[in-house]
Amino acid sequence: MNLDKSIQYIKGVGEARAKVMNTLGIFTLKDLITYYPRTYEDRSIPKKIDELVDGEDALIEVMPVTRVSEVRIRRNMTILKMNVRDDTGVCQITWFNQSYLKSMFKPGEYYKFYGKVSKKGNRVEMNSPVYDKGEDVKNTGRIIPIYPSTYKMPQTTLRRIIENGLKEVDRSLDETLPDYIRNDYNLCDINTATYQIHFPTSFDDFQIARKRLAEAIVLTYIELQKNKQFANMQVFSPECQMELNKFDEYMDSIKQYQLKANGEKEERKDEIKYPISLYVDKMIKLKKKQSEVQGIKKKKKISPKTVTYYWRTAKTKVLPIFGDMDATTITQEQIQVILYNIK
Repeated sequence: MNLDKSIQYIKGVGEARAKVMNTLGIFTLKDLITYYPRTYEDRSIPKKIDELVDGEDALIEVMPVTRVSEVRIRRNMTILKMNVRDDTGVCQITWFNQSYLKSMFKPGEYYKFYGKVSKKGNRVEMNSPVYDKGEDVKNTGRIIPIYPSTYKMPQTTLRRIIENGLKEVDRSLDETLPDYIRNDYNLCDINTATYQIHFPTSFDDFQIARKRLAEAIVLTYIELQKNKQFANMQVFSPECQMELNKFDEYMDSIKQYQLKANGEKEERKDEIKYPISLYVDKMIKLKKKQSEVQGIKKKKKISPKTVTYYWRTAKTKVLPIFGDMDATTITQEQIQVILYNIK
């Protein structure tokens, strides 16, 4: 397994889709499996047709009672309709400009449909639903991840590519936490967490995965940024060393708090915050002191494209996993300040 493998060579991608995925900040296999969902839809619990509520998104398990009919209402606009039923009623399924669906459904076979319900009186409709045949769970019948994306990369395609990436990894990621920490604080292994954060079997499993990944992401992100900024520093004045020691002590206290907080049920938001903004302030201050000692006064222009890339990476890969945790939001202006001081 090579986590640095180009996204172009992952099954289902290719050269054209690779360019689209690059715009999402996905360049390698590692980028792919760490591109976390922004939310989830529970498509695992079916409802009867007579239980459907106007305006809701719902899953139904039904059988077609008519074939798909196609009506052209104007140039470049066609409507496809099909009636389906269960033991409580009839629902009309509607799609727009999807002529390929005409031969997809056979009366007498069972299908699952998930989509938005429109209900007026006794008339029930479902517009542009996703579907699966029988026991398939490609688009329905489970908790479905919803990813940050663009119109050029449909959710169904992106989910399939990420699933292919996880199959390529095949639960062979190296563990990042010692066994004694995972056992003491009831944290799952990295491979289970990585799969469950994308395709959770239940929301309880999702919470377990998020708890495990949040630990690693916060600490790894801070440590990587710290290493990045100090990689080229060779001379430390006593003042700079003192600041650095203070920061290390602070980070140790953060780690100890996080390990302790993992074993507690109640939220403790007022005691301490994840120190992203504090980290930025301290690192900029230390960098300025170091520059003064070395007599270095560097000013480099940072392109807007670079700022946007780092901002998108921080927003899509770091902060969303925190959920209800008290994480400081990173803005493009903050990223500009960071880059200006560390480039």
